[in-house]
Amino acid sequence: MAAAPTPQRPGSKNLETFYLLWLDASVNKTEENVEAQQYLRTSINYLETFENDKQSECYIQSLSSDDRVVLIVSGQLGQIIVPHIHSLRQLSSIY
Repeated sequence: MAAAPTPQRPGSKNLETFYLLWLDASVNKTEENVEAQQYLRTSINYLETFENDKQSECYIQSLSSDDRVVLIVSGQLGQIIVPHIHSLRQLSSIY
């Protein structure tokens, strides 16, 4: 079953100059990852998390071509998603 992205606060909009997306099969499942999310959110207003490559790809494609995405991706999911998204204009960086 595909996990939905972690919801932002109701009515929140991205006030950053970029979207920070984190794709990891266990992004919401380990204490270390949850703590990392909390730390990132102290500096960055807008962080979306995904456990599924298809959902993250659809999310990126749904953004305007003027939007910029910084993607954090872990392990096997990087090998799966990068070939599908590397040419998208929205993509600024992959870590």
